[in-house]
Amino acid sequence: MEIPSNEFFDSLGQYVYKFIGSEGELLYYGKGNGSRCLSHITDKDYDLENCYIIARNLERFDGETKQDWQSFLLESFLIQYEDPRDNSVSGHYKECFIMTSLSSM
Repeated sequence: MEIPSNEFFDSLGQYVYKFIGSEGELLYYGKGNGSRCLSHITDKDYDLENCYIIARNLERFDGETKQDWQSFLLESFLIQYEDPRDNSVSGHYKECFIMTSLSSM
């Protein structure tokens, strides 16, 4: 996989990522902006192909005037990720939660 450009990383804004191992085991969760996730390729010897972006553009939640924005953020993630049958609202900012491999973006 070719290393993504700075413009690509800028488009992610604040993001959350994870690395999985070759057997599918969870190795690491992190948060960052810019090319932060790439630092683990050298310092932890992770494979770029095993990097997954879980959520992007999370800075959008900074503008929330809600006092409970942290729980609002988690609720939105869980609704998008789990898709519960009885939630009448699909979750705010659901487009921020993508759970996809870096290579497919």
